Amino acid sequence: MADLGTSFSGGMLHNGWPSPFHDYASTIMPRTMPDVLRYSEMLLMSNGVYRMSLQRVLSYFITDIEIGGKEASSEERDRWAEFLRSVLNASLMLYTVGMDFLTYGNSFTALMLPFRRYVSCPKCSLEVTIAEAHDNPQFAFKWSIPQISARCPHCGFQGVWHDLQRPPHDRRTGELDGVKVIRYSPHFMDILWDPSTHDTAYIWKIPATDRRTIQEGRLFHLERAPWEFVEAVANNQNILFDRDYVFHMKEDTLAGIFNRGWGIPRSLTNFKHTHYVQVLHRYNEAIAMDYVMPFRLLTPAPRPGAGLGEVADPLLSVNLGNFRGNVNRMLMEHRRDPATWHALPFPVHYQVLGGEARQLAPRELLDQGLDMLLNSIGSPVEFYKGTLTLQSAPVALRLFESTWNPLVTSLNAFLRWVVTRVAQLFSWQQVTAKLSRVTHVDDINRQMALLQLMLNRVVSPSTGLKALGINYRDETRQAFEDERFQSEELDKLRTELEGTGIGPAMSQGVVPAAGQPAVGQPSAGQPAGAPAAGSGQPAAAPDVIADVVSQMGPNAPVSLQDVEQAAQAIGDRLLSLSDSERTSQLIRLKRMHPLLHSAVRSYLDNVRQRARATGQQMVLSQQYGAAA
Repeated sequence: MADLGTSFSGGMLHNGWPSPFHDYASTIMPRTMPDVLRYSEMLLMSNGVYRMSLQRVLSYFITDIEIGGKEASSEERDRWAEFLRSVLNASLMLYTVGMDFLTYGNSFTALMLPFRRYVSCPKCSLEVTIAEAHDNPQFAFKWSIPQISARCPHCGFQGVWHDLQRPPHDRRTGELDGVKVIRYSPHFMDILWDPSTHDTAYIWKIPATDRRTIQEGRLFHLERAPWEFVEAVANNQNILFDRDYVFHMKEDTLAGIFNRGWGIPRSLTNFKHTHYVQVLHRYNEAIAMDYVMPFRLLTPAPRPGAGLGEVADPLLSVNLGNFRGNVNRMLMEHRRDPATWHALPFPVHYQVLGGEARQLAPRELLDQGLDMLLNSIGSPVEFYKGTLTLQSAPVALRLFESTWNPLVTSLNAFLRWVVTRVAQLFSWQQVTAKLSRVTHVDDINRQMALLQLMLNRVVSPSTGLKALGINYRDETRQAFEDERFQSEELDKLRTELEGTGIGPAMSQGVVPAAGQPAVGQPSAGQPAGAPAAGSGQPAAAPDVIADVVSQMGPNAPVSLQDVEQAAQAIGDRLLSLSDSERTSQLIRLKRMHPLLHSAVRSYLDNVRQRARATGQQMVLSQQYGAAA
């Protein structure tokens, strides 16, 4: 890393003035990568505003995950979506990895597969799990790194079962629930970097606590630690990871900074701003401890002297020990009983010292420092405080999204790496995974445009309904489930009404009103063969529905205006029917065209609402006159 303090902060300018870069912050700026990592960690854990601003930025961009792939079927995509959601908990995974990236400027992750460790007798090849050998006294299990010694209950062999030349048998369990994303601390990582090709390799410096747990042979760690880690601990070595085993997400910096493959956290770029804010916090703390609570003081007051105009000094005539005792006793009695009366044989002065914290606290300077800090890390103050106005939100958020585009790109690259690794390890169909585009600033006009394009079959239903937050596949499955439920209920109703003459009418989609004969049956006093009473009007409505639906077939492009006109035509006809007949026709229409059914229901509700308002106005006018 470039030593800015040596290059620009020290020395004098040619005209004799000191360098403006030689300030207090430059004297304590971290110079090495370990110091930078520790400083970034400390800043996030101690500054709540800085931490919350990064959390809000990250949460803004973590959206739903889109699973794609031309060769992947819908079932394969659903399996991937369920795996990312339930097994890896993708939202939380992206959040934790993203916080590492924003804090340290680096994130080191690996994919760990579940396995079960077995030990076997070298003589008779008896094989058991290491947990069974450890817990069963018959095996006399003994661990002396890197040797596993035991006694075979089958053949009686006692001695070394496994060592570095004959490692235990680790077998994958094949359980998806055991797949984990492991995050490695950047404090224990080292990077091998080639300056000519910029290729990197990653070394994990095993922490002392992990080495000690393996050396002591604790079963919990012997079951789970990869044997390569055990070998490294036995040989007092570190771990050099294979190529593509670790995914390194880093925040790139300028080409002139010699960072040797490391990412540079943005906290270092804004070091002077954070230092300035911390200085203000420090002095605010001192002011709060010393100047907020005033210091109250009681002193004996001067009294008139013997002569005219003379004033007696209380120090000459008052025993100050008795004065202090009397005042303390009076204060104690007041605390026990605030309503009690007190008396002193001499006057006193009450004086307040301190309490001027409001005048001393640099509130405006602190607010200015926080605003500069938030803006410098890419989190606008209005976004952090939630004060974006409706007029400025779209433009401001679009600019905000463009500024943080590297974050979204890095998270998508991490998702692709996870999907690729899982597909290779489990022989799954390769798919693509990425975060959905942020839609917080999309307005109603864009949603209506997408719905219009969907009705004209320019975009797919999945794309059109996504603007409303609706999953087309889930809704299709739910619609089929509702249809199945409705059919079952209608079958139950037909079974109950068999023999009453209503069942055959329901099978044709028409339910007669109460007190009316079924369709196709003569009423009382009506000759057989004559048309059923009241059958003219109900028969016309189904014809209108059938005609309109046939014009709006599944292959015919329609617009929202066409849907509204068709809904008005059908709604006007249905309003002339009875409630039961209208209900049966709506059920029939829902089966034939769900979208048109929703539009008709909306039109009927509007008509009823206008009718209620008109009727209410007429009643008020008749009773109270036109002025009502």
